[in-house]
Amino acid sequence: MPWYQDISLTFSMKFTRLDVDYITSGMSFRVQDYKNMYRLESSKGWLRLVKIQNGRKTVLKEINHAAPEQIWMGYKIKAVGGNIKIYEDGALVINVSDGTFAGGRFGPYATVGMTGFKGITLQDYPANSTYTINGVAIVDSPVTYETTYWDPENDPAYTPGTQWHYDHTDPNKFLDVGDGKSGLSSVNGQTVNGPILSFDKVGLYTIKYRSPDDPNPNHRLANGDTSFQGYSQYSEWYSRSLIVHRRPIVQYTVAQAADETVQWSDSSYDPDHCYNAGSCQNGYQTNHGIYYEKYYYITPSGNTVIGKLVHPTESGTYTVGKAVGDEYRAWSDYLEQTIQISCSACTPGNPPATVLTFPNGDFNNPSQVSLQPTITWNQSDPDAGTVYSTFDLEIRDASGNCYECIYNRVMNTTNNAWSWTMDTPLLYGEKYQVRVRVSDGEYLSPWSNIGWMRTNSPPATYMTNPSGTQADPTMVNTLRPTLTWNQSDPDPGTVFQYFQIQITNEANDTMILDSGKRWQGTTASGGSWLVTQDLPAGPKLRVRVKVWDQYGAESEWSPVTWMRINRAPKADFTWTPDPAYEGDEVTLHNTSTDPDGDALQARWKVSGPAYEAEASSTDTLIPSSATDGHPGDYTVTLTVTDPYGASDTVTKIVRVGDLSVTGEVKHTARWEENRKAYNISRGGDAESPRPADTFWAGETFVLEAKTNRPAAQVEADMSSTDMRAQLQKDATATFWQGSMYRDDFERLPDGDYLFKFTAHWPNGHVETAVCRVKIKMSWLDYTASVRKQ
Repeated sequence: MPWYQDISLTFSMKFTRLDVDYITSGMSFRVQDYKNMYRLESSKGWLRLVKIQNGRKTVLKEINHAAPEQIWMGYKIKAVGGNIKIYEDGALVINVSDGTFAGGRFGPYATVGMTGFKGITLQDYPANSTYTINGVAIVDSPVTYETTYWDPENDPAYTPGTQWHYDHTDPNKFLDVGDGKSGLSSVNGQTVNGPILSFDKVGLYTIKYRSPDDPNPNHRLANGDTSFQGYSQYSEWYSRSLIVHRRPIVQYTVAQAADETVQWSDSSYDPDHCYNAGSCQNGYQTNHGIYYEKYYYITPSGNTVIGKLVHPTESGTYTVGKAVGDEYRAWSDYLEQTIQISCSACTPGNPPATVLTFPNGDFNNPSQVSLQPTITWNQSDPDAGTVYSTFDLEIRDASGNCYECIYNRVMNTTNNAWSWTMDTPLLYGEKYQVRVRVSDGEYLSPWSNIGWMRTNSPPATYMTNPSGTQADPTMVNTLRPTLTWNQSDPDPGTVFQYFQIQITNEANDTMILDSGKRWQGTTASGGSWLVTQDLPAGPKLRVRVKVWDQYGAESEWSPVTWMRINRAPKADFTWTPDPAYEGDEVTLHNTSTDPDGDALQARWKVSGPAYEAEASSTDTLIPSSATDGHPGDYTVTLTVTDPYGASDTVTKIVRVGDLSVTGEVKHTARWEENRKAYNISRGGDAESPRPADTFWAGETFVLEAKTNRPAAQVEADMSSTDMRAQLQKDATATFWQGSMYRDDFERLPDGDYLFKFTAHWPNGHVETAVCRVKIKMSWLDYTASVRKQ
């Protein structure tokens, strides 16, 4: 007997006589051998579905029923994938999920004497009724786990300590259609020691898995020896996502049209995205969440045809079936209906034809493609108004192994050209062969011509600026540097279409800048990009690049290179003394700083009233020989440069002040009164005819001097004499006083006399000032009442 996988098994059974309740008859299916199978068992008072595995029986589902004697009871077993449904007299009575046996043989059995069977018919469903996608499961259906374990010390896993953690991370991923399968799952937040084998709610789950090791080969935890349990270590959590969703729902009606063809009206939909075929989420209005469909029909003469009934060829009752698949390739059950056909001149339809248009290369000269190319073809049919319902597309490697094979994909189009973009990326540098066929619902076209394609090799790239290491990063003197890289490709004629650069911090846990995928469109072997935002100065930065060619092949990320944004120094200086005056030696103190702590080189330039100099020392000076006698503004420019060429310049005016002294010769208070009295007696004017600078011979000279800065010493010399007076300073050392008198002054002849005041400052600078006075008449000529002072 052949081996069957997905079946609909129909039969009728009659008990002639039932005396006890514990003996049964029924039907076995998916039989592996006499110890492994499923079995539908019927007794006098109950009906149950059992699994026999290695000779041990497990009841999957049991219901109470009354099985009358001498009455034929109708049964149907539908086993599709891991779902098993039992119908009794047309009513669904058992619905379970169990994936222990995927296929097998079938046959009746009886322990009740004189059990009758009749009308045993088997519908073997078309291939691909089920499809497994990693990370996707059906709600309330079995989930299969595959785990791996590796320990660097080759310690075995301690299986009893294994932990599984479940989070229902997005319970609202799919619609709530009122079937009780929406909302937060009961497994949310659970940590358990074994995997959960089915899920009660739809949505997105995060599943984490970890296992401890059994650390000592002589003291195994698995054997109950806990001596080294404290050394057992858990692995890191391994995390995966799981999408749990519903199966799609198939709905349709069929009717015979006036032209004797069968017209189908489909309202199938995916309840994850639609409340019904006319009320869907945005994006699903067109296909209602249905991506695949399959058909079969049984003719009145009993022939099973894989295809859609459109052109019946005989009158009578046809059984038609249709199943639909969703985006995750989960299939509905087949929905069967019957239709009465009356043919006066029923004629068969014609199959369509298909011509592959891309790829159009042969084995020796394949078409060059990207990793996910778009396959195109033309389709035709001699029948008028053909609707191309589905297509099958096979993409195989050079050895003929299926790489991505799509079957029963919905088109439902009248277009004579179609295309498909691959879901699974191809491998670099490999050849693939492609063929396609289409269905008009009723007939499949022959397979198209075979087209060959080859994915090109990926490019390679590495950074050229920066090119530094973590220990010695490339120093960059701008916040927005131009980054450069080398790019190459072993394939001829490569156009490097895009690039992407990422800059992260030294710990590689913060993205500083991601350029995103940017166009370059060049055949050049080098690329460059000016950074579009200021980068942080100071810390080390990691840089990497990747590039794409014209076929969409992308390079690996380049090896990481390192750079550091070198911050420019800040030039500054002060000077002492400040303020400075002529005769001072002015020391210029370099106070420049570098934010990165780099050593700096200094360059000085000084320009003054009678002085020009340059220096390369840290500090410098303006010598006193330059300032002495040359007060004024000295322009000082300091430029500092760090080891990476970043520099800064500052210019300041160092003002060297002028030192000065002024002197004055005055009368004593008494002689000042005499002078004024004399003038008044002569003409009434106190200041005439003898002004303040006119003295009588024999007066004492009162000497006063002022310096604009504190002086060290001031002295006064009188011309025509050898007289010198040292003046005394006040508290500020800027006001100086003294006097000059000698007995022979009364014999001084009339005439002009000069007093020279000489000021000495601590820095050695000397200034003089001259005051002119006049001697006229001796004090003896003054009135007899005036006495010598």
